[in-house]
Parts: sequence; structure tokens; C-alpha cells
Amino acid sequence: MVKFEALLGQLSVKLADTSISVSQSSGSPCQMRGVLMLVGRDLLGPGDAKTAWELLGYEVGIQQFKITFDAPVYHYRTSSTDRPTLDQPPKDQKGTLEMIKFQPRQWTQAGQIAVGFSIVIPEDLLPPRGMTYRYQLAASVTVAVINKDLGMGPNFMHRIAAPVSFEVTCPTSSAGWPWPQQHGLN
Repeated sequence: MVKFEALLGQLSVKLADTSISVSQSSGSPCQMRGVLMLVGRDLLGPGDAKTAWELLGYEVGIQQFKITFDAPVYHYRTSSTDRPTLDQPPKDQKGTLEMIKFQPRQWTQAGQIAVGFSIVIPEDLLPPRGMTYRYQLAASVTVAVINKDLGMGPNFMHRIAAPVSFEVTCPTSSAGWPWPQQHGLN
């Protein structure tokens, strides 16, 4: 008999880039893309974990994927779920829902449950010219697993990913103006 806890492996956060250079003169926000990856262990040896789970009667539901985004001056938290309910309004800070967007979950060829996300960093969270800010992302997931055939579950499991960091740099000079900006009069 397979124990529920053995069905899931680690949670990890994968970022498209770990260093971005942005121009504040463009007026457009900075965007960071990534994926939350949860390992779904294959129960029948090498092959497709999703098919193995379904053949054995297991079903997985993401109760909540949580992302915490730390900027040098702000701290944002938001979450996503497989089946949002109207009776549970988000407890997120104002503006966070527009800042962090989740995509529907998918099974990868490697047997991982993947949830893509994008973070739009507004201009007021970007570093001043000539500076670099380090941002940090932390993620956690709560998953419910049931076995329809055996009438077992739901069993709730929680996984936490190691935090990942990325940097955003705002160059000293603007496009078309190769010299550093002068602040103040002589």
C-alpha cells in the first residue's frame, strides 16, 4: 500500500532570469516569469507519473499555492488554487493580485506538477538609477490527495520551497544619453 506522503516530492521555484536590467525612462514595468514545480512521484517505476496516479485511483488537488515576494521596501503575499471559491475572498494586500498572476497547473513530461507565474514589478518598486535591488521569492503549497477507488483521503500535505533571489538593476544612463544624470546645480 502506498502512503500518501510518498506521493509527493519537493517543491521548487524556477525563474526565467536571475538578473534583469531595466530602464525607468521607458515607463513600462519590469516583468519576471517563473514556475512552481512540485514533484509527483511515479508509483510504477519509470514513466508518466500522472498516468500512474490515475491508474491507481489517486487524484491530486492543489488547495493553495502561496508566493511571498520581498522587495527592499515592500512585502507581498498572494496565492492560487485549483478551484477558487467565492466564499473565501483573497486576504492579499491591495494591488498584489495585479502584481502576481498564476497560470493553470499542468503535468510536465518529467512527472512534475507545474504552475507558471509572472510578477510585474511596478515602477515604484524598481531601484533608483545606478542601483541594484535584490528581490526574494518564497513559495509553499498545500495539496489534497485522495484515492477514489479505495475511498481514502483527502490527505493534506504541505511543501515549502527554498527561497530564490533575483536582481534588478537600473542603469545610470538613459538610452541616447551616455553620461550619468546630474542631480542638483553647481
